[in-house]
Amino acid sequence: MMSASEYSAGFELEENEKGNLSISFLQPGGSAWRSGQLHTGDVLVKVKSDGIEKEVAEMDDDELENMLGGTIMGDLELTVKTAAGEIKKVKLRKEKIDDEESIVKSYVLRGNKNIGYINLPGFYTREEDPAQVKQI
Repeated sequence: MMSASEYSAGFELEENEKGNLSISFLQPGGSAWRSGQLHTGDVLVKVKSDGIEKEVAEMDDDELENMLGGTIMGDLELTVKTAAGEIKKVKLRKEKIDDEESIVKSYVLRGNKNIGYINLPGFYTREEDPAQVKQI
């Protein structure tokens, strides 16, 4: 599904050297950034959404993506392990974000000959990234 807007808690995940999903980026102004409780390198252990809590290690990529993002606003509770080894729970709110870069745009230049122009964004740029970064 493609949309110019979606809901996100404002962070990205990547697999670290130990094979765990860790926070790789905090979106400035996003829910995760504003909480002040999450930092790059924190390892995601559990996710609780809509009253359902699951271990990250037991979820596939699609299930995790559905819990963390999607098209529905909601609250999340993340359990993370910090770089210091501390386990903490962080409550976040999925908020609507707009992605202007993923919108297909078209133009027609009218003149002696009409010329059509379609701007297609790079839909699959992250798929080829070996770090397998996931925006959540």
